[in-house]
Amino acid sequence: MTSSLNPCNRVSLACLATSLLVVSSICAEEPSIEMRFAWPTVREAQVEAVRSWEVMGTAVEPKPILRVNYALRVRKVPGGYEAEIADVDLTIGGQRANDQEMAAIAQGLVLFGRIDSRGRFLEFFDFDHLQKSVQAAYREKFKGKTSTSNVEQVIDRATSREVLQSEADRTWEALVGDWGGSDFRVGVPQSKSQTVYIPVLDQSYRLDGRASVSNYERCLPTEAKATCVRLRFSATADPATVKAAIKRGVEGFGQSIDDPGANMADTRFELELLTEPRTLTPYWARWSRAVTITTEVAGVPAATAGKETTTFAFKYLR
Repeated sequence: MTSSLNPCNRVSLACLATSLLVVSSICAEEPSIEMRFAWPTVREAQVEAVRSWEVMGTAVEPKPILRVNYALRVRKVPGGYEAEIADVDLTIGGQRANDQEMAAIAQGLVLFGRIDSRGRFLEFFDFDHLQKSVQAAYREKFKGKTSTSNVEQVIDRATSREVLQSEADRTWEALVGDWGGSDFRVGVPQSKSQTVYIPVLDQSYRLDGRASVSNYERCLPTEAKATCVRLRFSATADPATVKAAIKRGVEGFGQSIDDPGANMADTRFELELLTEPRTLTPYWARWSRAVTITTEVAGVPAATAGKETTTFAFKYLR
């Protein structure tokens, strides 16, 4: 006679043990990785930052590559941190340009100024000096090319506090500010949004995307322990939303872009960041902002694409 009993009824202890193992493996989850901004009282590092551009579908030449090396010293103060710099070495298109240090600061490549306790940028030191230096560079660039009144109007808009500090704000957000307080599980993407501000037009639009982190890895190849994670974030904006923001901004200057040939602007942001999550100390980062503008000329669609890529590398001394 063949028994119809379930094998587990005959070998109850073995089945119970197996069931517990199965349940525990199903319920086990990767531990949460908490991202917390907590730099020490003093942090010193050698920093290299590079910004490059690509332009496709147009005869416009891309801008020359900016590369800057400097000594960074960050110290904790009440309410946040202060970042100071020394030994700045800047090249533009491979040519030494140390007299244009202020341009590198305004580009957000040099970490200089005050940030709050959450790692968000507050302000530059001696903003008036920075503003005057950039204004002088603009006047030299536009000298004799257009009327003085038009030049001054452009300079005023391009060197307002909001515009000059916008790139530094984006840099600190990418490296630190956007991630403090986040909790991740390895390999599990989570939704994240960013607000992108267009300073000259005084308009903004939203990027929606997904962020995830890898398992722990070494912050540097020479380190014995794996204490860093690699964070990746990719986001896009609704093309119609971007176009509407640009249209509002242009109309704010009394102009119009009701051009049926200007269809859509596809915007994408991508970030990869190697950081120590317990303190949000960045070791390496690369992010890019890409825009593709689709137009129609004489009934024929055409696309112009531009991509700006920024890379940071940190070598900590203390």
